[in-house]
Amino acid sequence: MLTLGLDPSLSSYGWCVYDGSKTGLDKVVERGRWKTPASQIEVARYITLRESLRECVRKYDIKRAAAETPPIGPTGDWSQEKLYALFIVNMEVMYTEGVDIVLFAPTQLHLYAKQWGSQVVKGEWFKSDMQSTAQLDVLDLLHHPRNGDYWDNSPSKRKRLREAGWKKHPRPIVDVMDYPKDVRKSLRFQSDEADAYLAASCGHRFWEHLLGRIPEADLTPSEWDIFAKTHTYTRGKKAGLTDRDGIIFKEGSRFYRFATAA
Repeated sequence: MLTLGLDPSLSSYGWCVYDGSKTGLDKVVERGRWKTPASQIEVARYITLRESLRECVRKYDIKRAAAETPPIGPTGDWSQEKLYALFIVNMEVMYTEGVDIVLFAPTQLHLYAKQWGSQVVKGEWFKSDMQSTAQLDVLDLLHHPRNGDYWDNSPSKRKRLREAGWKKHPRPIVDVMDYPKDVRKSLRFQSDEADAYLAASCGHRFWEHLLGRIPEADLTPSEWDIFAKTHTYTRGKKAGLTDRDGIIFKEGSRFYRFATAA
């Protein structure tokens, strides 16, 4: 089944139709950006993007999707409210067209790209890092560590196992010019396209895990942290209680099954 990845923006809205059953460059069915000029009447920009999204969903018979969500909170940043309005427009299309959708925070998509789980890959993560990750993944050069191989019930021991694995498997570097001309074009991801590709890839893995096709042990450490993370307290007042932080425990707030409901 195809997965639609979305990186919503009023000015340059990245999207990617992803086929997780394929390998290499064939994983990308199509990708691109929808653009609206800042000079356009604002409500018209939302309508244009809504209809572009709806057309894409219908063209590829999309039944599941994944989107990066805007930051929310009382920051006073008006651009933030505009992105939230776009988020509601997107959700309207998902609901009316009957598309299951999972929502990833920007930090979760960065964590997905880092692969080794939280607190392992240090330092800032830039747009160029997301572009590089998309290139490696579409070339099948990205090492996918199994969560089961770097697991321990103790968070501190688990972190040490992951750090050792990360150091043992350095990330390769892609030089686009090493590839034939026809491949180079496919490797030149704009930043919003790279985010949309990684949202689609991460979304595909999420839905496959939710459906029981990918067990917890076969997730990457980052995927486990994002999708299925739990922590049971063994000491103190909370002993015996379990925190369920993974998205699979947050249906109705971080993922919605509109296709099933339809």
